[in-house]
Amino acid sequence: MTQTNLPRHWFGAAFAVLAGLALALPLPAGDPPTPASAGKSDALAGGKEKAAKKAAWRKAHRLALQKMRSKREEHREGALSDLKDFPTEDCAKLLVQQGMTSTFEDVRKEAYATLESFRDSDEVCQFLLADVEKGISKGTLTQTTSALFAVPLSSGKPEIEQQAFELFGKAAAQRKGGMLLLVWLADLLGQSADETSVATLAKIAERPIFNEQFAVRRSVVQALNKIDEPEAVDVQIKVLGRIEGEVRGDIVQHLTAISGQQFGMDPPAWEKWWRDNRETFKFAARAARVVNRAEAVRSRSMYHGLPIYASRLVFILDTSGSMRGEPLAAAQTELVNAINALPEGVYFNVLAFSGGVRPWQRKLAVASDQNKKQVARWVSAQGSGGGTASYDALEAALDLDTEAIYFLTDGAPRGGKEDDPNRIVEVITRLNFTRRITVNCIGFGIARMVPTDFLETLAARNYGEYRAVGFGE
Repeated sequence: MTQTNLPRHWFGAAFAVLAGLALALPLPAGDPPTPASAGKSDALAGGKEKAAKKAAWRKAHRLALQKMRSKREEHREGALSDLKDFPTEDCAKLLVQQGMTSTFEDVRKEAYATLESFRDSDEVCQFLLADVEKGISKGTLTQTTSALFAVPLSSGKPEIEQQAFELFGKAAAQRKGGMLLLVWLADLLGQSADETSVATLAKIAERPIFNEQFAVRRSVVQALNKIDEPEAVDVQIKVLGRIEGEVRGDIVQHLTAISGQQFGMDPPAWEKWWRDNRETFKFAARAARVVNRAEAVRSRSMYHGLPIYASRLVFILDTSGSMRGEPLAAAQTELVNAINALPEGVYFNVLAFSGGVRPWQRKLAVASDQNKKQVARWVSAQGSGGGTASYDALEAALDLDTEAIYFLTDGAPRGGKEDDPNRIVEVITRLNFTRRITVNCIGFGIARMVPTDFLETLAARNYGEYRAVGFGE
């Protein structure tokens, strides 16, 4: 065989050509093979990262506990700032079990703010929703539960928001415990008074339950009234045209107070005012916002100087022995006149009371011409005598699915389940917390033994007004 002797530099040139061809060829489909050593290196790096995260969490957890428990306020400041880097279930448990239950208000506020920053974390929101659902099922709801509920409700993730509002509906169906959770929630959002709270209240206002449940509707509007932000007024203006009754009156009174305008129950006028003024509007100090409700709502129906604008209302008439004669006759005439002035579509009832309670109907009835004639005869037929079971009458009225109560009496409570005025105020206010019913009080007969302090306090603590009137007023 003949052996060809090539120059040594030829091999270098040939290798360069082959390398170029290899780079130009397409790679086979799929990922390139990874050497076993590279996989081990990645696993090692991942393990180190996890270990570092665990170590960082343990350190943040330990420091947070130390600071939260300190008796010195300056040491508690920023106690939970490092926890914002850990949107996990473990961190949420710490915030709920230690932060939200702290005896220090500053810690509770910071714990809630930290949880709120996790509102888009699936892991955290699932934990919070499970905790709230457990509280609803077991009947162990607290104000802390409502704070936890606010976090997933404010989420920007549609799937989390949907789950939260499904639970919201479940809570509303459980009228006793569930409604407590919802009104607590609205109160909390009103106190927080931040952008996220307004957005959450706006979401609730768009749900069917806002139109269906008076207590939800009113607690949401009461919360918005506490927030001096244009976005809160945006929501009020938006819902003003689609609601009636006491809640519309709440919004109108608030808008009148902040604007100084007198548009009454005229949604289009308020909408135009807000369009024209929103960009330059400034909220005045709350101390300067004093407005008479009767002047603000400008209702055509009145009862002893109190405006009537509820869609569902109950009149309570004292027929005790001290009302005998002229007082009762005057009270009956005024009541019949007020009922005759009720507009169509309103539902009402009348309770007469002395030592016991006598309802005109077992439930509210529409203010038709026929019903107005029937109730006029019934009211005129009521005689006087016996004690003054004020508590029993108020309790019965609260159970009538009403928005407003007009309670007229001429004397101190005597007889019935409760006759201590302070105790009556305490119990009725507690029963009314989840109902949010307006309780207006009329002290009838200025020169008589009218329990002014009792009636003023009862009205003030139950969203109502007090009037002292004589027989002919």
